[in-house]
Amino acid sequence: MTVTTTPTFDPGRSPAARRLPAPHPLPEPEWPFRANGCPAEAEQLLKQGLVRKVIADVLVARDAPDSREIRSAAAALLIPVEFQASSGWVVAFGSAAWLHTGPGSAPARPPEELQVIVPPGRRRPKRPGVRGRQVALTPDQVIFLGPVPVTDPVRTAADVARDLPAAEAMAALRRLDELCGVRPHQVLQALAGMRYARGVATARQLVRTWAEEP
Repeated sequence: MTVTTTPTFDPGRSPAARRLPAPHPLPEPEWPFRANGCPAEAEQLLKQGLVRKVIADVLVARDAPDSREIRSAAAALLIPVEFQASSGWVVAFGSAAWLHTGPGSAPARPPEELQVIVPPGRRRPKRPGVRGRQVALTPDQVIFLGPVPVTDPVRTAADVARDLPAAEAMAALRRLDELCGVRPHQVLQALAGMRYARGVATARQLVRTWAEEP
């Protein structure tokens, strides 16, 4: 009997991971920077309106636009260089949706943490501003935004559909559709390959409701 298995994403051995074109270089005044080690100074800059928070303790000039380039540069500051190079951490769940689409049209609080996943059996990250989970991925579910490995838009949609509260998940799905071209049938197909993952049944129902929207 022949047994067929689905390859999982193996950090450091992932030539199949797709790379999007590198983000445009940011002008120096728009470079995000970390406030670690200087919380009082960061708080003062925030109070003076000179900077804004991007994610966790990463700040950027107040007048810097919200863009994928700035979001990915901010995320890169939270991921050690060795894990960027090996794809040992992959940005996922709500953080991946934020990277792909931004915070949404309504004013929203900047994310307090970057959600990343590591392969089952690997040690979860223990770093300020980072939350780690052990999740299996296949190579085709990982792309790169500049130096940052992130789940692709379809896998991201499947994960937010099963992880976020319904209203937040639906808003994320609509934005992934609008900005990344993700369609309900693609998400349902992704969920079909995650039959033992938490929240899949609820996610399927949510995606079917989304598919019925005009």
